[in-house]
Amino acid sequence: MIQKTIDTCCGITLAIQGVCFVVVQYGAINPWFFPFPLLWLTTSMLGGIVATFSVCLLIREKLYGRSIRAESIVICTMNLIIVVFLQVSYGYQNVDLQEGNDYSTDIVDAPSHQLTTHERMTFKEASDVWGFLAIPHKIRKADLDSIILPASDFDSTLIVKKAISRMGWVLRRHSDVKMTDGSISGTYTFKAGFPTLYVRADVVVRIVSNQSGYTTVDIRSSSSADRRDWGMNNLIIKTLAEEIKGVARNYSPTDS
Repeated sequence: MIQKTIDTCCGITLAIQGVCFVVVQYGAINPWFFPFPLLWLTTSMLGGIVATFSVCLLIREKLYGRSIRAESIVICTMNLIIVVFLQVSYGYQNVDLQEGNDYSTDIVDAPSHQLTTHERMTFKEASDVWGFLAIPHKIRKADLDSIILPASDFDSTLIVKKAISRMGWVLRRHSDVKMTDGSISGTYTFKAGFPTLYVRADVVVRIVSNQSGYTTVDIRSSSSADRRDWGMNNLIIKTLAEEIKGVARNYSPTDS
């Protein structure tokens, strides 16, 4: 009886997660109509709790000398694998329920996308049912501040390009503008995401060098499909910033 209950509970959470995985990975349903990313994260945590409790019950059954069905072990294991997969790929600690989908290290003068917010959005209209998920557009401050590199414009550009290349992200466009004070501003635009999760964001990196040999790097990450990003853009900014700082620490002008 206990094992049948275990199979039912773990089977339900596993089935829901399977549907959510397909929808999120392949963008099968407009996120405005149903918040599948949040449902997946919530169900995976519930599945992990249920699976952990179920494993304890199965161990107790074994200690009592009762046989354990292989199906119960498989279903519990699969639920736990999904928990580990999401933790490694995204990290539950990075989930953010704020009303935000556009973050920048500099919100006073945020790096600009080539297209407007409305033009970039994959889905233009909100569902009447899930309309509460629709939020007024606002650029929010990322957890990180602007990055200051003690390097020239040329070297800083190489550092940023190398960091982006390490992330496996491909540049889409690049432009340079000479400012009135003699500084040079370079802007790089690309699609970013995570290797195991098919979620993508529009990212802009701006590099501004001054005459004193220092360069300021600002990063902006914006969702094009979701009105709420559940922490994705902030995570992308932090991940790229850490990569840029790592490359900068080991960079030598001779690398160019």
